[in-house]
Amino acid sequence: RYLHSNQMYHLDLKPSNILIDEDGSPIITDYFNRKLVDLKYTFSNQSELSFYSPPEQYTLNIRSCDQMLREKIDSFSFSLILFELLFGRPVFNRHLSSDELQDHLTANYRPNVMSITSDVNPVVRELIQQCWDKDTLKRLQFYEIYQKLKGINFKITPNVDSEMIIRYIDSKKMN
Repeated sequence: RYLHSNQMYHLDLKPSNILIDEDGSPIITDYFNRKLVDLKYTFSNQSELSFYSPPEQYTLNIRSCDQMLREKIDSFSFSLILFELLFGRPVFNRHLSSDELQDHLTANYRPNVMSITSDVNPVVRELIQQCWDKDTLKRLQFYEIYQKLKGINFKITPNVDSEMIIRYIDSKKMN
């Protein structure tokens, strides 16, 4: 949230860019090495597919994006990572070809989060669905994600220690 409020966007969030330090705190890596590039060109020339990139990767020149769209690219990726953490499986089958992945993304194919049996808070389920929508106008900004999680006292599942999360967030606030 802090980086986005200062117009700094990752644009390539994925599990391999999230490390856990010795205290168990997440550290997002590869943030400042990210260059503003044409996502369509970059994606089509990768040997490894990015299963955490949004549908607009196929049509968008990142240099022409406004700040809100850049943030919503990150919120899309965040929702796929959150789904994988909470439900124990990726959104998209890793055996999909590039064309199949593009079809799934642009057709707005996603699992129905509300129908999966789990103890994940319904507010978090709705948040995931909003953030991974192919329509960028429906996606939440990180400020909105934070507000929704704060509204449920960060109780993502019943076994979450809300007080620990609040202490962690308070310790990371930039003055």
